[in-house]
Amino acid sequence: MTLLVNHNIQNGTYRLLRAPLDVRGRAEETVPGTGSVGHRALFAAYLRDLIDVFAQASETWNASVEERMEIGVPVDKAILQTIEAKGVAGPAGHPKVVWLVRKYWLACEEENRRSPTSVVPHEVFLLEWLIQSGCQDYVILLTAMPYWPIGIDENGNWC
Repeated sequence: MTLLVNHNIQNGTYRLLRAPLDVRGRAEETVPGTGSVGHRALFAAYLRDLIDVFAQASETWNASVEERMEIGVPVDKAILQTIEAKGVAGPAGHPKVVWLVRKYWLACEEENRRSPTSVVPHEVFLLEWLIQSGCQDYVILLTAMPYWPIGIDENGNWC
């Protein structure tokens, strides 16, 4: 199902791939790597979970946009009205999308602790690997997020 969105995917990708540097920082930008066997198994599970989450988020979002279009609102204006009604993250604001991103961000963190010689930045795992895998629908969904729904606790741990 094609998502009815009109955000700039390239800008969203740029923003999300760089945002964690603002929170925690890194000495240098990390080149996307292959990670450990555990990272690759985790990514396969992420892709499987994305199938259902994408279907639910896109169905809910598109229904809201189409409802406005049915009364004669042009698609771009219908998208804007839906964003105004449902929130700036658009379809990525669906609770299951937020849950999925948080689940796999924290799972990637755990795998990074288990495999310190094969650390994969969370944003690379969640977004760059989707791009490399040709999962454009999922990239479109995630890049609607204005920021990653994650933070750092008082001990410096992702939460």
